[in-house]
Amino acid sequence: MRRSIHRLNAGTIEVDSGDFVQYRDLGTRIRVPIYAYLIEDDGATGAVLVDTGAEDTDEIVTELKRLGLAPADIRTVIFTHLHFDHVGGAAIFPLSTIFAVNRRELEFAAGGMTRQEYRLADIELLLDRTHIPGAMWFFDLQGYERQQILPGVFVARAGGHTEGSINVFVETSDGIACLCGDVIQDVEAQVVAPPFQVNHREPRMAGNSAVSQADDRSAMKALLGHASWLLPAHEKGFKIEQGRVVGRLSGARAPGPVEPLK
Repeated sequence: MRRSIHRLNAGTIEVDSGDFVQYRDLGTRIRVPIYAYLIEDDGATGAVLVDTGAEDTDEIVTELKRLGLAPADIRTVIFTHLHFDHVGGAAIFPLSTIFAVNRRELEFAAGGMTRQEYRLADIELLLDRTHIPGAMWFFDLQGYERQQILPGVFVARAGGHTEGSINVFVETSDGIACLCGDVIQDVEAQVVAPPFQVNHREPRMAGNSAVSQADDRSAMKALLGHASWLLPAHEKGFKIEQGRVVGRLSGARAPGPVEPLK
């Protein structure tokens, strides 16, 4: 099954520059976009949304409408992780929409480890759904093997950013696309030309990672070796060839035209 993927605008967020790239311009506030991704309906399993953006849901509703959809038309929402800028728009979806998440991520989110990124209202919504038949779908991803969950759609434990983050892999007409959430947050600064780089092809970790440096770097390297398209939550997408970033996606659909890196 070969699917296409649409990038959806899902708000913006203001962060410290050093949160996205470790030690970069500490104390400097930057505003970055938030993206969700729609995996096209295969005619049998329904449309799949990956992440829902932040709490301001007007933008995601507008984006769905642009594609001829309403929140009730989404069969499944897959969360790469449960930080507020990825799960904040979840409340607009009816109980008929299945919410899918790695069980370890919900355990981590509810455990009080990093309260700033996990909002009580978001976690309560998900916990309430666990008592409603058919409303939640838990992945129990321990190793790094991909698990097929729908035709042409696979999930795997990411190993980076948070304890329970996952990657979503989609078979397209031009190779595998990886929807990586926040495993890589600034592709050019973390992968293409990392600041303070010493070793060859050594990515720069983010400053807001909840895992070890070794795990974070390993997770980023794994993505580059297993995908033809990299679709992060805060950038517009990139083309990968032989483990290297070779261009930026110029449109909102993947696969699609690619423009050279600046």
